[in-house]
Amino acid sequence: MKYVCLIYFDPQQVFNQSPESNAVLAEVGPYNDAIKASGHRVTGEALTLPNEAMTVRVRDGRMSATDGPFMETKEMLAGFILIEARDLNEAVQIAARDPFARMGAIDVRAVVDYSKPRPKLWIQWSTGVMGSGDRSTTSRVISAASDRMGRLSDSDESVTILLRARLLRRR
Repeated sequence: MKYVCLIYFDPQQVFNQSPESNAVLAEVGPYNDAIKASGHRVTGEALTLPNEAMTVRVRDGRMSATDGPFMETKEMLAGFILIEARDLNEAVQIAARDPFARMGAIDVRAVVDYSKPRPKLWIQWSTGVMGSGDRSTTSRVISAASDRMGRLSDSDESVTILLRARLLRRR
């Protein structure tokens, strides 16, 4: 199965010439060589810094492009590696050996298999958040979701994605 490892880090930390950042950068090449030699690495690329990027949106048929992505954190999407792994556990173990994991974060996600049917949405009863037996609140959540996504049923057997409907407790 294919997994993409999205690499996030703060460029101010990674490129600050500290002993830690220099060690991480020196280990990246050997790490990539090792996962390629093991047959896990499919491809991968580093990305330019956000100040060289454009964000494109189309709303009501009109395109708008703005400089750089919208970011609320210092960490940025720095690159990706596409790997082949038996399962998510193995993919996480491969990603954990990436030197950038020590200075940032790596988001590991399975690549969608388009040969399979599209998943259907299902809302799990979350008694810990909504209170025991609070089906009236949950029914409102399902009704709102139904209006947007089509008919939903809590007994639908063909569910493949689990969405936890959580309601904020009033303070």
